[in-house]
Order: sequence, then structure tokens, then C-alpha cells
Amino acid sequence: RRHTRKFPHRAATDRPASGDFFTPLADGVRPIYFSRTKFTIHPVFGEHELEAELTKQGWEVLYPEELSVEEQIIISRKSNVYCGVIGSAMHNLMFSRSKTKVFYIEREPRHRTTYNTLEAIDKIIDLVPTYIKANVKSASFAGPFLINLNVVLAELNKQGLIGEYEEIDLTSATGKYEQFVSNIN
Repeated sequence: RRHTRKFPHRAATDRPASGDFFTPLADGVRPIYFSRTKFTIHPVFGEHELEAELTKQGWEVLYPEELSVEEQIIISRKSNVYCGVIGSAMHNLMFSRSKTKVFYIEREPRHRTTYNTLEAIDKIIDLVPTYIKANVKSASFAGPFLINLNVVLAELNKQGLIGEYEEIDLTSATGKYEQFVSNIN
């Protein structure tokens, strides 16, 4: 019996050369930020504020959990600059173009297995990675997490990917993080 199930990665990569997957990168594409703000588990505090600033700066913000796997793969070839908190969405960049700039936001420095996987993808695909040490606190290995979004914005500004910005007060994000943590204990 022939196996006929269609796998999402094949659906995305089996497109003809003139299709979405192999189309040359368009001029003037916007950088893409993969947001985790709609996740209810393992929240990353500080990300709402980061998302708002990147939107103001002209970035496209996407929520991978709202997209099919095929759409996620296609999006991984849509831009030449991506940023996101380290997590499963960033693994789809294995389908991206060589020399794509990727900005990984650290949420928990002890996730060595994840880092090793991403570093391997970076080398195999020939990505241009920047790992941003933005973790401030994590209640456990699995979260919740608090990031310093100003560290992220400073790096993106240094790389010429955003313009001037006002440093964002972390008091609100820190308070929400502390409240969330106190509710789980």
C-alpha cells in the first residue's frame, strides 16, 4: 500500500520553481518578529512591550501558533531578518534562505539542548545568528520568563534594524511577572 499522507514540509517545498518557496526575495521586505504573546503557558514578560515597539518600527509581527505548518515554512523564506524568543517557532528557520539574519532572544540560559539545535541549524543553513542575552528572571527551567526588552532593542538598533527608540520602563513587566509567579506558588 502506497503511503499517501501529505506532509506539510513537502507541501511547502514541492512547489514549482515559480511558486512561493523558490521565488526570489522581494525588494523592501520587512523584518519579521515571531511573537509568543498569545501563548498562555510559559509566558515571556516584557514581550508585549517589545512587540509594540517593533510594530512602530515597521516590523511584521506574526503568531506562529495561528498558522499552519506549511504557512510557517513559507514565512521562513519571506524575509531576510527574523527575531524571536528562543522556542519552537525559531526552529522553522531551518527552511530559510542562506545568509538570513536571525536574532534569538534568550529566555532561559540553561536551555543548552535548544541552543545546540539552533546553533547546528545556523551552521547547516548558513544563517547569520545573533544570540541576545535578554533573560532577567525565570521562575523555573520552563518559565515563566522575564526579559529585558531594552537589551533586544539596543542590539537591533546597533545592527541598523530599528531607528531611535525610547528606553522602556520594565516596572510593569516585572510586576506582572512577579504577580504571575506568586500565583503559581
